[in-house]
Amino acid sequence: MAHLLDGLDLKNSVVTTDPLHTKHDHGACPIGRGAHYVTVVNKNRHGLYAQVRKLPWRDVPLGHRTRDHSHHREEIYRLKVAAFSHLDHASARQAIQVVR
Repeated sequence: MAHLLDGLDLKNSVVTTDPLHTKHDHGACPIGRGAHYVTVVNKNRHGLYAQVRKLPWRDVPLGHRTRDHSHHREEIYRLKVAAFSHLDHASARQAIQVVR
């Protein structure tokens, strides 16, 4: 991923990635350039996925909830955000749970 970001001034930016780039060195790259990152964790990263699932989500208050009608169905999204210091991924300090 580093070569894709060459030549870009990332200081104080937020880089977002899909699950393909949920790798430790891919998270370290933006941090090394003064940026932050948001990445999606799914089952392709077994260890990290298990760590995030084991976080005490029941104790985290609901941060945001939306209810909408789209594509002929009702869609409800619930978001929870929490700070943690023990996630094993390139300086990760927060986790966001999205339930749809």
